[in-house]
Amino acid sequence: MPKESPAREESVFRWDVSSTELRNDLRAMLDEVASQGDPLDRWLGPLAGLLITKWAANEESEREALLAANDQGFDPELPEALRLSAWETPMSDHADSVSEALRGMIAHDGAEGTVARYLVPVAPLVVRAAKYSPSMFKGLLTWVRRLDLGTPQSRVLADKLFDDALFATLEKQGKLLGQFVTPRPVVDFMLELAKPEPGERIYDPCFGYGGILVGAARRLCSTTGTGPLGDGVHFRRSGIFGVEVNRFSFAAGVCRALLAGIERPGLELGDALERSLSGDSSSDGFDCILAVPPWGRQYSSHTSAESSFPFPS
Repeated sequence: MPKESPAREESVFRWDVSSTELRNDLRAMLDEVASQGDPLDRWLGPLAGLLITKWAANEESEREALLAANDQGFDPELPEALRLSAWETPMSDHADSVSEALRGMIAHDGAEGTVARYLVPVAPLVVRAAKYSPSMFKGLLTWVRRLDLGTPQSRVLADKLFDDALFATLEKQGKLLGQFVTPRPVVDFMLELAKPEPGERIYDPCFGYGGILVGAARRLCSTTGTGPLGDGVHFRRSGIFGVEVNRFSFAAGVCRALLAGIERPGLELGDALERSLSGDSSSDGFDCILAVPPWGRQYSSHTSAESSFPFPS
């Protein structure tokens, strides 16, 4: 469930010639796809999936280098076609190899790995785009290849570019996306009321595009004086959790969280209402729950979700 409005607060980020060119090229692809169908289905989901794939390649490369520096062996999770070395060549020439590699990861369901846990759930969006929109898929591959996600500064740029694409899509499609969007002032007011604190585990059971969770992490870092989000170790690795039932929204939310510097977001694809409650809140409980009700979902009195809650509703 999306949690933000297209009306965003002004950022100190400055668009230079190179970043403006990247943004314009992405907008041009959006305009072309928008004239043919639903961008969220045919464009935004695959874009998020490919950005997550590129992030995974960089993450794995950094881990390999660290282990090598300590004379330790490394067992890659990613197939050769998805590793960072493959991104250094023209990706449009290897579109079939990329799609095939992602299909293989889906088939083996290797979602328990460090990077695969984020990549496998969104891989079907990319594979579908490669099959039904090969020209668009190659265009997205070429565009993502131009991004360097190896430094915090480059990830800030990628974060801004994806946000721009996300809100441009929302503005172009409006309610045709079939989802409700919480205005930014409401999100800010929720954070002001909840006042999440450093060290807390923050949870959104229907995180949508990840706006509330990413906003909470950024707010905490700014109010505690820890600097950029990349400096907050807790938020990067053990502070953010959520569930989202819509695969397209899930892909966008995970992409935003990873590009914002949250290295290990506890984000899962699934239905929070179908999950049983844990009897031990100390093991996996949360200190702060921030959520907007999942409008648009209906449950009858015969659904299994009802048995998961101590009080009928």
